[in-house]
Amino acid sequence: MTLATDATAGGAGAAVADEARRGGTGTDERPDGRGERAARGAAALSIAFAIYLALAVALWWHVWSAHPSATAPCGCGDPAMTTWFLAWPAAALQHGWSPFFSSAMFHPLGINLLANTGTFALGLPLAPVTWVFGPVATLNVLASLAPALSALAMCWLLRRWVTWMPAAFAGGLLYGFSPFVVDNLAMSHLMISWLVVPPLIVACLDELLVRRRHSPANVGLVLGVLVVVQFFVSTEVLAILAIVVLAALAVLGVAGVLGARSSVRARALDAAKGLGTAAGVVVAALAYPTWFALDGRAHLSGQVWGAMIPAGFGGANPPAVLWRSFPSQGLIRISGYGGAPLPAAEYLGPGILAVIVLGLVAFRRDRKLWFFTALGLVAFVLSIGVNTTSWWVPWDALVRLPVVHNIIPGRFVIVVALCAAVVVGLVVDHAHEAVGGWAARRVGRDVRRPAPALGLPRLLGAGAGVLVAVIAVAPVVRALGPDLPLAVRPVVVPAWFAAAPPSYRAGDVVLAYPFAAAPQDPVAAWQAIDGMRFAVAEGGGPGDIASRQGRDRPGFETLYDVSWAFAPPADAAPATLGSLRLALADWGVTTVVVPDQGALPPAERGAHPALAVALITAATGRAPVLEHDALVWRSLRAPDTPHPLAASALARCAGGGDAVDPGALAGVAACVLDPGGDG
Repeated sequence: MTLATDATAGGAGAAVADEARRGGTGTDERPDGRGERAARGAAALSIAFAIYLALAVALWWHVWSAHPSATAPCGCGDPAMTTWFLAWPAAALQHGWSPFFSSAMFHPLGINLLANTGTFALGLPLAPVTWVFGPVATLNVLASLAPALSALAMCWLLRRWVTWMPAAFAGGLLYGFSPFVVDNLAMSHLMISWLVVPPLIVACLDELLVRRRHSPANVGLVLGVLVVVQFFVSTEVLAILAIVVLAALAVLGVAGVLGARSSVRARALDAAKGLGTAAGVVVAALAYPTWFALDGRAHLSGQVWGAMIPAGFGGANPPAVLWRSFPSQGLIRISGYGGAPLPAAEYLGPGILAVIVLGLVAFRRDRKLWFFTALGLVAFVLSIGVNTTSWWVPWDALVRLPVVHNIIPGRFVIVVALCAAVVVGLVVDHAHEAVGGWAARRVGRDVRRPAPALGLPRLLGAGAGVLVAVIAVAPVVRALGPDLPLAVRPVVVPAWFAAAPPSYRAGDVVLAYPFAAAPQDPVAAWQAIDGMRFAVAEGGGPGDIASRQGRDRPGFETLYDVSWAFAPPADAAPATLGSLRLALADWGVTTVVVPDQGALPPAERGAHPALAVALITAATGRAPVLEHDALVWRSLRAPDTPHPLAASALARCAGGGDAVDPGALAGVAACVLDPGGDG
């Protein structure tokens, strides 16, 4: 016995199952028609992809109807970091730099891209797009392709198990355009919304463990390549898949679905051969990258997010699976997304759950339905974090495992969405065949022969399949619809960064305001769009945690506070200025830039620019120059004597901290250097 359908309600399902066990497709075509069938299958998948791509363009209509190279969900926060990660492979390829490490961010310590969300496998193939149109265009191309290609991968997987193409199409639609994918696309989380590889890995495992129609070595080779690709898209998703595959093997073993005992040995040998080949590919390709991610230059150790996201936090909210709820405002703020709240990523809706339950009852002899339902339940339990409930969950144990404890539990919803899409596709196909078979018998038609194109049995079967698909899809469409197309806005680059003045030297280490180590971080986008011609002493992601700054933590926190905090430093005491000078020196800063805050979107402006100008002026002992609507301090490797200020003088010079005009901010600097004068 295999995972193929044993029997369904109706003779049509049984005929299809028998044919599937013989390696057929559910039709009575002769083997010499294989090429024609393959051509029809390719044509059907091409049509499906065209529809998926059209839907993806509609999802991002505000991008493609405006300026794709200068419009994004935000030029700040997570979209800015993703833009940077996509730009780096193109810059590294162009200049011969390391693709895995960069000192252009967090200078001079740098950033380990493999220990972050580097998405190397996405940025490298689209390097020509980045060179010609810029990294924002690359971001938009990938954000549009992600749901379309993910849906296509699921559709292709389901075509292995279903005979009715619309059933595979419906499963692909639910997977590629799930709330999880749409939510994370809105936040430019390409590393977890580019879900093309997981269905392909499932297909390889199905081939090795169940169908066994191709050479195990060849399948293992493909599986190994897929694992390598997924590593360079997201190591977190790869770790999630590894955990779930182990759970799947346990489910298979308990259910005894690998076949009769007489065939276990043969299956085990084939599986060992294929998995051994895959392991060889993975070890050869990933030995060095894995070491570099875990112990290479600028790697992150321990709990990478520190106290910001403790181990086991960020879990799915169980009621949100059924009821439309919204992500936390904190998450929205980090993402920079300015549109209406989208449904929570774990939302499936009552329609999908109803189809799964009714499908298990009506087609209970299909073991694939039970297998993927059980696997989806396991994944859902794993998605519940320690902060979600007061009772014990698996993450209470997983938080003790190194590396694994850095997975955000809620991202196991990826597997939940995959399993739900598979089950819905199977149930739609069963409904189509069962009703069509019943109708054919009622009219005395042989179910093994194709019905006329407009025959009643075919129409009734198609109607039943469409009805089941609509029941599953409609609540998701209703939940997402009011917030679509996704909101975007122009990516604003300050004039100083865009103009590239003659005195602007490659090799500069820039500290830009607002300081990037904060939720809205726009500096990464400015640097990426500028072509990585300068390094920055700041950055985003887990590397910007204050606890990682060592002796520069006081200066780091001062810059953070004047950029984003509600309660900025109270004075410019010698200790404050000393810690700021020390940080600038340790980071090798040559240039500090405070661009025109009024030209930036409100969310990307610093909270206290006047106070920032006052502190930088006092710490460096220099007046800035006004250049391209920005205040610029240059040649800071040998700063002048600092100018300590009393709290009263600081308050008078900063003028309440709400000035944004460069001319007014220049007056703040003049006041600091001559607090007793008229400046």
